[in-house]
Amino acid sequence: MGMINDWYAADPTAEAGAALAKAGQDLAKVPRSMNFDPMDFRSGIAQAAMVSSTQHPGTIGMDYQTLMAVARIGVVGAIHQCRINEVADFCTPQANEYAVGYGISLRDKNMKANKASGKRSDEIMRVIERAGGKYGIGGFEPTIRALMRDSLTYDQANMEIVRTRLGKVHGFVPVDAATIRRAHYTDKERKRGLRNPDKVKCFAQIMNDRIANTYEHHEMLWGIRRPRTWIAVTGYGYPELEELTQTITDLLNATTWNSVNFTNGIHTNTVLALKSTMTEDAFNAFKRQITALMHGVSNRGRVPLLQLDPDHKEDLTAVNVGGAANDMEFGTWINWLLKLCCAVYSMDPAELGFVFGNEGQTSSLNQQSPEDRIKASKERGLRPLLRSLQSWLNTWVVHALDEDFTIEFSGLDNMTEAERIKMDSEAVKSSRTLNEVRAAHDLPSLDTELADLVMDPSFINAWMQLKQSEEMGQGGEMGEEPDAFDDSAGFDYSSLSLDPNDIDGSTQSMADSAEKAVASGMFDLRKSGHRKAAGERRRYAFSPGRTPGSRTVIVEVD
Repeated sequence: MGMINDWYAADPTAEAGAALAKAGQDLAKVPRSMNFDPMDFRSGIAQAAMVSSTQHPGTIGMDYQTLMAVARIGVVGAIHQCRINEVADFCTPQANEYAVGYGISLRDKNMKANKASGKRSDEIMRVIERAGGKYGIGGFEPTIRALMRDSLTYDQANMEIVRTRLGKVHGFVPVDAATIRRAHYTDKERKRGLRNPDKVKCFAQIMNDRIANTYEHHEMLWGIRRPRTWIAVTGYGYPELEELTQTITDLLNATTWNSVNFTNGIHTNTVLALKSTMTEDAFNAFKRQITALMHGVSNRGRVPLLQLDPDHKEDLTAVNVGGAANDMEFGTWINWLLKLCCAVYSMDPAELGFVFGNEGQTSSLNQQSPEDRIKASKERGLRPLLRSLQSWLNTWVVHALDEDFTIEFSGLDNMTEAERIKMDSEAVKSSRTLNEVRAAHDLPSLDTELADLVMDPSFINAWMQLKQSEEMGQGGEMGEEPDAFDDSAGFDYSSLSLDPNDIDGSTQSMADSAEKAVASGMFDLRKSGHRKAAGERRRYAFSPGRTPGSRTVIVEVD
């Protein structure tokens, strides 16, 4: 049976299925579940047929312009810019194993790279670095920056895939996501309630309330980070800004209240009460003069001026009709809203420079440092963002160029060079040899026996003792100790004379004589001699030191 073909648009007849089976091919059946409601009016808003609509189909009542305006609010803009800068760090080829960046590698990790695969990888990398060429916006990094800004604002990223006349991928150009919609449904799609991805018009660009361009599925990247099965959104994303609608509204109200407190209205520290009997015209003139002298920018510090009649004992009493929020309450409320905004974007406020908690206090035993919190924040928010981008580029670009290759963003969890050296130092002391560690770094092995050992002191001592025992027993039968005076034992014999007076009489055992020679500091006992018959020379075997390969000396005594 041959490979399964792509999805077909309609159920095959029995005759068509039989003909395909006879030809050695097969068709994958189309899913029966509907992915849009043909009778739902809201689903029509998502279609290019209704070109006058600017509503984002993935939201409830929000349009693209509103989402763009909200994205320009200070806190939201800071969150977006921080994530965009972090993603941009990965948009250059990885320089080494410790650096961040991207690389083109074989899709099958069990395959070994060779010269041909390396050449093909370089060709794919050149296409990615070129991006849109002279029709783009400056290369791969600016393209990804634009793509990520649209994604964080609308949860929709679009990029046109530029192909040659032969259909090969030549480059890619980012497109304003606010102008791209899914194409309108065909009659066959409405009948089935199922979108056909193989139709000629899958996406459309809307300009000035008209369809400007249409695209096939492989011609337009459609990137959604937060997909949903909700049938009413017809495959559009779920922008974080819609989820933060109430939070951002509260944040705007709080900052506006605080701003107005310094700029508008009557915000005075003093009420000037004047007790006098001057006429109304004179009082108004005096009031205008005092007001001109005492009010600041935007009416700040403007002093109310009242005229009281002293004959009627008029008086002025301050009445507090409402409590104002103090600084602590205002700061707590603002901090809470800021934390909510960062939480929806899976970001720790420490990435923006807002460090909350008990950092720096020695009493916080389990409190993370800002560096640890930033690292954990990137794990929660940056890693999923990179995975989404990697998936889009593989689906629409890399696999379209060559299905055997894939693009990978690396370096987020790579160790630093200092950390790697520390890890290797610990490994050679416990589980790996020096040559194994060098091989992992593509370094040549060392031509020494010690480089093939684990550098654990206890292991080295045991190896030295075993090596010494092997040298001592060289040439003998297994389980038997060789004769130190046997030339076949491989010792280097040198005859020396030892003064008989240094020996404690003929009745002294030769072992005691050997111990005396050892005590002189010149030799270490290698093997004690044997008593010979009367009149024969007595022979001893000594070794200067107990290190492997030491020179064996034969001492003969009359």
